[in-house]
Amino acid sequence: MWWSLAAAVAKISCSGADLAEAASSTPLAINSASWVSIHPPTLEFTQRPLCIPAVEVAELSNGADTELSVLSVTTDNVHFHPSSFKATTLSPGEALNISIVFLPRTIGSVEGTLVIQTSAGGLLYQIHAQGVANPYRLHPFLSAKLPTGATYSPPIQVHNPHETTLQIKEIYTSEEFLHLNMPETVGDHRTNGLWEVPSRQTKTVINVAFSSEQPGKYQGYVHVKTNYDTMIIPLEVSGVTRTWRLSPARSYQPAHVAPPLPPPTDRLRAPTPTPPPPCADHRHQRRHPPHS
Repeated sequence: MWWSLAAAVAKISCSGADLAEAASSTPLAINSASWVSIHPPTLEFTQRPLCIPAVEVAELSNGADTELSVLSVTTDNVHFHPSSFKATTLSPGEALNISIVFLPRTIGSVEGTLVIQTSAGGLLYQIHAQGVANPYRLHPFLSAKLPTGATYSPPIQVHNPHETTLQIKEIYTSEEFLHLNMPETVGDHRTNGLWEVPSRQTKTVINVAFSSEQPGKYQGYVHVKTNYDTMIIPLEVSGVTRTWRLSPARSYQPAHVAPPLPPPTDRLRAPTPTPPPPCADHRHQRRHPPHS
């Protein structure tokens, strides 16, 4: 199952700002052909922690005596992500495995629909899931708003719930509009052990910085790889046109506003760097553990 998760997670890292567009498209020509079956009848994700991706597989079978073309697979909910998919044709009796990733963004029950467009029409497949608190106390950064030109710079703090030291192997983002900076309290002489979190302790490991001169909605992900789990942290920021009209009672102070972005820092590498995911390219920002 690990290879399915790796492929599906790679799809998330490459799909950044396109998720909302894919989820909002209206399915057409929905019907149900008795000779097309999907197993299991519905997909269930139970008790999945925030920001930790989980993958399940649904099997689509062609029970007809003619070929069935599977054209596309999309979802109507941003919590769910089909793995990388290419149009394919199923011969009579042939089956196709479809991997779906659940990346919880909120605590509680979530429902969604997988839309499978085929040559026989569209098929609807129900997904049920439940998100729970993240054991590392990580959470998505959602619904932030700030004026154009300002900087949104939330720290990423990781808690270690284990009895042994938690090691951060790599932190990266595939979004060009996100930047990763070391915590300001860390100087060149104090990087030793920065990405090692002792048992039952919490530590700021990186700062995420976003700034844009153009208004609009931006969506991205920050990936955190440890010796225990791989986390994917969703981030959504809405850039709004700056206005200078202030109320006499109070002024507007956006959360986490920092000075303008500093020049990019040098890339930090571990003695043995972690290989990039399958879809990574030269644009991805990566931060590796500092040399001890």
